Amino acid sequence: MRHLLNVLCLAAGATACGDLTGTSFFAPSSVQLRSDPGDPVGAGKTYTYTQANAVFGFELSGNGQIVPVTLTVSVQGDESWRGFFTMPSGKTRLEPGTYQEDPRWHAVIACNTTGSFTIDRVSYAGPSLTAIDLSFEQQCAGVTAALHGTVHWRASDATRAPGPVNPPPATLWRPPAGATPAGVNFVYLQSDSGDVVGHGRTDLYTPATATLDVVGYPGHVYVGVAGADTSSGDFLKMNSIPKLTVGYYGGLQGLPSMNPAKGGLTWGICGVLTGWFVIDHVTYSADTVTAIDLRFEQHCQASPTAALHGAVHWTR
Repeated sequence: MRHLLNVLCLAAGATACGDLTGTSFFAPSSVQLRSDPGDPVGAGKTYTYTQANAVFGFELSGNGQIVPVTLTVSVQGDESWRGFFTMPSGKTRLEPGTYQEDPRWHAVIACNTTGSFTIDRVSYAGPSLTAIDLSFEQQCAGVTAALHGTVHWRASDATRAPGPVNPPPATLWRPPAGATPAGVNFVYLQSDSGDVVGHGRTDLYTPATATLDVVGYPGHVYVGVAGADTSSGDFLKMNSIPKLTVGYYGGLQGLPSMNPAKGGLTWGICGVLTGWFVIDHVTYSADTVTAIDLRFEQHCQASPTAALHGAVHWTR
């Protein structure tokens, strides 16, 4: 079996496959991080990402002569990370081995690092990287606590984020019975006391009281209200589906720092937020939304226990 795998690897143009035996070579891609207490980069937490909950990026640069070969790894999930792994001078490709070159893995906080990384397996198809298993350990200068990480990636991994949950959970917020009109477009907003966007108010906007502007494309719906009060919201799909469809989009963050594997929303000036939205109905003409019913909930970091709820009914 080992001989067959190595023959297949070399036939694909891989000159540095490493040991391709074992089930891990075929397992789904993942990035795992374990941070010691006191590590300023990982804040003492553990993080696990797959292509079902994050988007990975792998980029090679350098030629090993004038510019060292460097692998840049990016992770866009509920947190965003970038890691840099630089080969010693003279290495023209990534190769299995342990290297005392300093890895640089960071998110919000970057630091001068010391440490090492180990490449267990790597394969190429021509000049293109197709698979890699590596692990690393880094410490920020002057700190003994470490950040430990493993990167396991296959270009052939077809795992993608799941689509919206349909039917949506029955317990999610809806406008109270009788709170919204029938047969007309509206935006209804219900804000808890302490919410920094809605300031505890309940507002109903219709074409008789405000200008409602809805612009919808397959992956993004913008809702604007212009009247005595002016506000707007954006609702964005996850990267695994071609367009917004009926269902529940949960565990969301605000635009533009959203997790692309989940989608995102923002209503008003909220800053960092968490929330969800549900599309109860949507129709398209070609790539343009012509009708939509949606509802949402968001919590701003400045008032995390207070919610802003909203519902939109719009037909062109």
